[in-house]
Amino acid sequence: MSGKISKKEALIIVKGAIRMAQQDHKVVQKETELLEQLLASAGLHPSEVGDFNQPITEDISKLAGQLQSKLAKQAFLLALACMALVDGELDHGEADFFTQLAKSLGVGTIELSRFSFATASAQLLKVLEISPEGQQLQGKQVLDMDLM
Repeated sequence: MSGKISKKEALIIVKGAIRMAQQDHKVVQKETELLEQLLASAGLHPSEVGDFNQPITEDISKLAGQLQSKLAKQAFLLALACMALVDGELDHGEADFFTQLAKSLGVGTIELSRFSFATASAQLLKVLEISPEGQQLQGKQVLDMDLM
């Protein structure tokens, strides 16, 4: 797949990741580190999203509904998966949530059991990466192997 993610979509993806991190009402250090990496990779400034512990009240499904491109929708799912996998565990409820969200977005199903946090986060950072000129990088995306 080739394509690019706009800055607006990248911001929505990061907000979705923050919202997912806030599900248990506390953003832990590993989640904060990943969120900081996402911001840097997407070329976003922390002021664009605010404090990670400041509640984002928008529903995850509503955030996802603002995305236009298939790649952005897939990256959104992967960002949420990374936040769910950061603790090294994925429960059945989380897996069901991702399956339902993927179906509602029309991007197929997500099989979280196929990758680890390290693999998922590396893929996500690569997809969000900004070139030196400030344009989103294009090319084959590793998301192809994880979302069907």
